[in-house]
Amino acid sequence: MGTVDLVLERCKIVTAKEILEGNIVVEAGKITGFHKAAKTPKAEETFDCKGKIVLPGAIDPHVHFRDPGKTHKEDFYTGSLSAAFGGVTTVLDMPNNNPDIDSNKNLDLKRKEIAKKAVVDYGLYAEVHNGNAGKIDKVNAIAYKAYLDEKINYENLQIALNKLKNKIISVHPEDSQIIKRKSERPLEAELEAIKKIRALKYNGNKIHFAHCTSKKSLDLIRNCPNATVEVNIPHLFFDISYAEQLGPFVKMKPPVREREVREELWNNLSRVDCLSTDHAPHTLKEKEDEGLNGMPSVEVFLRLLIDYGYRKRLDWTEIARLSAGGAAKVFGLKNKGSIEIGNDADLVVVGKDDWNIIKSEELHSKCGWSPYNRWEVKGSVEKVYLRGELIVDGDAFIGKKGIGRELNG
Repeated sequence: MGTVDLVLERCKIVTAKEILEGNIVVEAGKITGFHKAAKTPKAEETFDCKGKIVLPGAIDPHVHFRDPGKTHKEDFYTGSLSAAFGGVTTVLDMPNNNPDIDSNKNLDLKRKEIAKKAVVDYGLYAEVHNGNAGKIDKVNAIAYKAYLDEKINYENLQIALNKLKNKIISVHPEDSQIIKRKSERPLEAELEAIKKIRALKYNGNKIHFAHCTSKKSLDLIRNCPNATVEVNIPHLFFDISYAEQLGPFVKMKPPVREREVREELWNNLSRVDCLSTDHAPHTLKEKEDEGLNGMPSVEVFLRLLIDYGYRKRLDWTEIARLSAGGAAKVFGLKNKGSIEIGNDADLVVVGKDDWNIIKSEELHSKCGWSPYNRWEVKGSVEKVYLRGELIVDGDAFIGKKGIGRELNG
């Protein structure tokens, strides 16, 4: 047997179904085998994990890296760097940029802007709205986003569904008419939007319900054929009681809910296809002065789940599904989302179960603040591999700008 590129030795390998003990063999960026010590080939590079947990690189299917047009908040380098340090090796970036990513022209503009900045792999959404629903099939994106709260009505969403074939439309499920009457964006707006979206004809397309916030939402969606659902990390870790201390820094849409609603969501995670962050940074001044919706979360996404793994609140296999495997399945991301032979070697070596403190000054988002500041968590992201290449080693980024590749699903 010849020499291979990389071997991770003595791993606890978290697969979709179980935890295996052994070595991971990587060649040409792909996982090519799992071996016991005696059968492992020689490698150009070897790392002894010493029994540490190895997770698949996380996939965040819902980020706003603000590039192009709003790069004072974030850009694709700082956003993807933040993702990398958090063990997120693939992101799907939302289209509400400046200009809106609602045409092939604007999509190509965005591609050119970000290609040399990305340090993780990525896919790009296109936006479907009232002005382009009838020609959205001409726009070639990994998936499409429909903002029912402000940019598209149900009639035009149906037109888009008639035009597209075998595509994924991620919907923001809040009813605009209810929001106009009730600025607090009650759960009622979310439930009404889901009911109306359920009544549409999907014509072979898949509807993906983004950032659902309650068990009642899951109940409605699970009776909806050809639909999937994601939950945002902030809706699991914050509720309205946090607003007393953090004020605008936990303001987002849909808003964080009551504590009992949050607890019900935790109890129903087995019914959720994937988790995401809705990473949506604003400057500190914008949050303080204008209370804009959104918060940075991509760098703490996996760290919070690792903490729950060590504290036995989540099984490690469920963490792998919710943070990686589920999103890969929903969005058809080939060779991503799980540690198995033939897949990309997107791997996260998890630090041991010591207590660590999340510090906003040590995070990498351009916005420079975090609602998770000073939270204590167990474990850490120790090493991150993207397609077999080490890009994060402890506190050091050793990858390079432009290493990230665009995915087409």
